[in-house]
Amino acid sequence: MKKRTLFLAMVAVLVSIASCNKEAGNKLAADDGAAIEATFEVSSADVVTKAISDGSKVDKLFFFLYDKNGKLLFNTDTDQTSNAYPVEMTELAAQSWSVKVRLIKGMTYKVAFWAQKTMDGTVNPFSFDTDGEALTVDYAKMTMNSDNWDAFWAAKTVEVTGPVTEVVKLYRPFAQLNVGAPAADYQVVSYTLGKYGKEASAITSQYTIKGTVPNTMNLLSGEVSGNAADATAGLILNAAAQPNATLSSGGADYQHLAMAYILVNGKITNNVELTLDTQETAIGTAGILTRSILNVPLQRNYRTNILGSIFSVEEEFKVEVESGFVTGTTPNPDYNVEYVSVASMSELADALDDNKANTEEMTYQVTNVEEDATNPGSSTIVIPDNTKAEALVFQLTNIDPAVSAIVITDETTSGNEEVQYGNDITVEIPVGFDLNNITVYAPYSHVTVKQGDITTLVASTSSGTLVVAAGTNITTLTVKCGNVKIEKGATVGSIVRDNGNPDEKTYVYVDAYASWPALLEQRSEVLVPILCGVTITPEALVYGYDPAKSPYENATAFKNMATADENNGKTILITEGEYIFIGGSGQGSKFGSSYGGKHFDFSFVGLGDPEKVIFKAQNSATNPAGAYHAMAFDCQEPGRTVELANLTLVRVAGGRCPLYIRCGLTVDLHNVYFKKGTHTDSQAIEIDNQSTYLDIGGTPDKYWPGTETPAAATVNAYGCVFEEDGYVGFSANPNYTPGHVSYIYFNFDSACVNLTAEDCKPNGKSSTGSNLFVNGEPLPPYTTAGQLAIKDENGAWQIVTGYKYDNSKSEVENGAALIEAIRASKSEIDAEGDPTPFYIGTGTYMLRDDNSRLGGGPTIGGSGKWDIRGAGDVIIKGDPTGGFSYGLNFNGPDPYVVNAKLSNVTVEGGKRCPIYCRGNVTVELNNVTLRKGAYTGDNAINIDAGSDPVDKLTATVTCKGVSIEEGLKIEFIACPWNYTGYDVATTYINFSCDDACNFPVDVYRVDSRNLGNGNITVNSVAIN
Repeated sequence: MKKRTLFLAMVAVLVSIASCNKEAGNKLAADDGAAIEATFEVSSADVVTKAISDGSKVDKLFFFLYDKNGKLLFNTDTDQTSNAYPVEMTELAAQSWSVKVRLIKGMTYKVAFWAQKTMDGTVNPFSFDTDGEALTVDYAKMTMNSDNWDAFWAAKTVEVTGPVTEVVKLYRPFAQLNVGAPAADYQVVSYTLGKYGKEASAITSQYTIKGTVPNTMNLLSGEVSGNAADATAGLILNAAAQPNATLSSGGADYQHLAMAYILVNGKITNNVELTLDTQETAIGTAGILTRSILNVPLQRNYRTNILGSIFSVEEEFKVEVESGFVTGTTPNPDYNVEYVSVASMSELADALDDNKANTEEMTYQVTNVEEDATNPGSSTIVIPDNTKAEALVFQLTNIDPAVSAIVITDETTSGNEEVQYGNDITVEIPVGFDLNNITVYAPYSHVTVKQGDITTLVASTSSGTLVVAAGTNITTLTVKCGNVKIEKGATVGSIVRDNGNPDEKTYVYVDAYASWPALLEQRSEVLVPILCGVTITPEALVYGYDPAKSPYENATAFKNMATADENNGKTILITEGEYIFIGGSGQGSKFGSSYGGKHFDFSFVGLGDPEKVIFKAQNSATNPAGAYHAMAFDCQEPGRTVELANLTLVRVAGGRCPLYIRCGLTVDLHNVYFKKGTHTDSQAIEIDNQSTYLDIGGTPDKYWPGTETPAAATVNAYGCVFEEDGYVGFSANPNYTPGHVSYIYFNFDSACVNLTAEDCKPNGKSSTGSNLFVNGEPLPPYTTAGQLAIKDENGAWQIVTGYKYDNSKSEVENGAALIEAIRASKSEIDAEGDPTPFYIGTGTYMLRDDNSRLGGGPTIGGSGKWDIRGAGDVIIKGDPTGGFSYGLNFNGPDPYVVNAKLSNVTVEGGKRCPIYCRGNVTVELNNVTLRKGAYTGDNAINIDAGSDPVDKLTATVTCKGVSIEEGLKIEFIACPWNYTGYDVATTYINFSCDDACNFPVDVYRVDSRNLGNGNITVNSVAIN
């Protein structure tokens, strides 16, 4: 068993490990105070042993620790030793480790683990960015057919409420792609190449992967990005000798020709080209044996095996995604795709009949789509009754020009309970191929049509919809039953319901950038368009942009139409154009407001390209500030709703934000683009629920006046696009109703671009409790001066006495304000005589001269009691230029007395040492880290009971879970001082520490001036 301790840079006050007892050794202590032991038992997932890629090459683990917002705190990749922070990592067995670390109670962390083979930088294809959040794969270093690149990953979020013990299983972030050929096939290949001087053992294989091949993974989320593929050539992986191994499937063995790893997340499909022997042969050509396989599925933690007579004959082959990569001891649900290549439609009919009992996805590649013998001009696919395939894909790669119609018929009947209903059927037409007609009869299936130009498509599908995929152009779509979805990049000229359609309504879901030019004319009670999530009824109005008018006139005309009394609650469709509002205080772009006394329901939907339906506010010579918002919605009635879809809102330099939402509205946003335009700020949405008209006579309440309806504003965003630095701001405390609680709920889905929960924040008062919610999670409440919001042990937000770091101030200014606030807080004593805890928000505070001093004189507080606690990553440091700049100075010269607790902070020295304790002081340090900082001496804590000629002065310092930087000392001075010597009176120092302290060797030092005997004790033992 190997064991090593890694020393990592201390970025924030987090942990303290080992013991202040020199004989005890370096160990992790049990829970004591705020520091909590966290143990992660880490291992790569169990795998089914194969000839290659059994995980046995993996021997190195990387550990990354982040705060809850994803800020990297430390990692073993950097392996820094300055300001050493020990993490104990023990290798328990092959591919199994124990990682121990101490975390702060009440905080939330994120951890990530990456395990790989140890390798030097010249061959290592894996690298981490400086923030430790992204892993990049260099495919140029990943030669094929080697499991040296096998690697495993996992990430977790840890909420520290008590000692943590987590079992962490690591899984591959890759898909593995394999090709195997039966012995007879491979024998033909090796024999033929042997005739040109190529031994079988010297034959190399190479992949070319077309399409997107991600090369970057976020270590926290696992999301992949980037593209290592060349736009034209694709990703060419390095050729290498074939693996000497066997692949097995269905009782048959295959010679393993090629293997490679591809970084993916969810399932993707790529076209793959396999070449054997990329070197020149005696024939004089390179890579003569090349085979293309279309639409190969790749999925994280799965093997994709392409098995069949790949080279020797154009015969059947299949692709299966194998569950050899497993989760724990339970295999992943099998995801197998069997590829069947057939040369004609008649062979397809035979293959469909042969494979009726197969329950996996079946992909049939038809290399020659010929005419039916009995039906010239047509070609027919019949799916036999009792076909059990989960999905059927028909890739029609070469259609005879004489074929003008494709007929797909599913013979499944509703009474056949053995059939797996709801199967997907996909038909792929060659790109740009003109086809007169497709008829699909599959009333129990979900059908997708991909690519091609089709004059008429007649469809009978299940209610799951017929999907018209990107690249598909259909002139007329006749719907005999079922619904329709038109995806981005697809066009349907006209949609017609068949007279015999049994469905009450046909719903047509239209994505952004999809085209259905007849939408306006064809919408009806039975043919219902849903454009970017908004239902378009026959009553929906249309505002057509008038090019003869200016953008300002069009904006005014549109607003007049939208706010006409008779149009309340109607959907208004907006054609492409630029609509510009002018008017101060947002009135020009305000829809429904207290100013006009109108409270409307609004539904605005852009027609066409959403980035060409543009609303913006504009300044002018008479109104330099411009209209505040591109659109503003105001209401003082509960239950009002707003829908916006498929349009763009732009902010300008003088405005406030693109979209302003005020007072109790429910707003749904579908595919709305938010742009800041010429403005330097990037607030996209302001949700303001602090209405001046929610006045209920000053009585605190949470309801609308005269109702039992919560005074809440709710905004839901679906697939909206924000600029990279865009954010959503909240205000939710009524201006004229002190104590009134109102609420804001903001929800967004995963399809929203450039928006995270961290981009949602208060920008005004949010009452005295957490009344702002993002995706169901409460945000910190608004705080005033002298307050801080923290989560209690149950995860609820509490407002406490404290200081919140002001990012607009310098470290020195924040330090001065912090000390002033701490000094003022000493008067807050509870009934038991204990001080109210004072919390310090995350930040770095620099203290200069007497600003580092607590107690010691009437001008800076005299006597005092304090309980000072860090609430986040807190660093307090002395100014290196200040004459008396300690990190913190606890000063209690007679007649003053200081009693202080300090927890969960890092303290650095400045001109002087990190902590100075003088006179009548009692100081308790809990989970405190002491560092040199700019200090040039070697004291960590200077405990001085001898600076005053006063008898019986006593300094008591207690350390619990304190970490001291290597080389620093704790110095004791207990000999009273006066101008004639050091023997006037007797003073005392009592120092103690617990086993959770991490102290350097020989940490204690007694000043040479001490003449007393037994008046300095450490853990109750005299040391002088």
